Amino acid sequence: MVASIFVIQHHATRWVAGPVVALTVFLILIAHIETFDRFAPGFHRSMTLAQAWAKVGRWIAQTTPPDTVVATPAPGAIAYYSHRVTIDMYGSTDAQIGRYGKIYAKGAHAHTKYDSDYVFKRHPDLVVYHSSGRFKDPVYRDAEKIHRWTGFALYDFVHDPRCRRDYQYSTATLPDGTVVEMQRRLSGRLGSLADQSVSAAE
Repeated sequence: MVASIFVIQHHATRWVAGPVVALTVFLILIAHIETFDRFAPGFHRSMTLAQAWAKVGRWIAQTTPPDTVVATPAPGAIAYYSHRVTIDMYGSTDAQIGRYGKIYAKGAHAHTKYDSDYVFKRHPDLVVYHSSGRFKDPVYRDAEKIHRWTGFALYDFVHDPRCRRDYQYSTATLPDGTVVEMQRRLSGRLGSLADQSVSAAE
């Protein structure tokens, strides 16, 4: 764009250059607006998710000890606002899963990696669902409803016998009425977190 304007300014007459430059800038702005409009729904969805997970991160920061370990398929805002060690169950920010994790071939882009063995070895105190902070009613109380296409890492973890043995499905309600869905480690110190609990086997 800058090069085009430079050429116009130096090779066109003065009375032509000004209007042509103005028209060029106007057309470029229109193109950018159309591009933004095309991607705006995805942008707004991403911002909505980030805001929801930021609430969850703040809640974790306020209600758990500093050495709490969290695992989640939605680590970004949760990890940032919770200030807790956070395992990215998809491996985007976890070297072990990112490099050596298994691949669920039918998963959505960036949602294919998983390694439940590794996650269990890390003994997370909480496994926070990606539905958390978004809805006022639990979405995945029935674990069969977890979408494998976008949530296979969580699906695999929850359906593992070790989860039924060592964890309990729990919910907690945030101040705005939205729900945190999670698996809470039974041998952990976080029993007071849940305002409603259902056995993972149910």
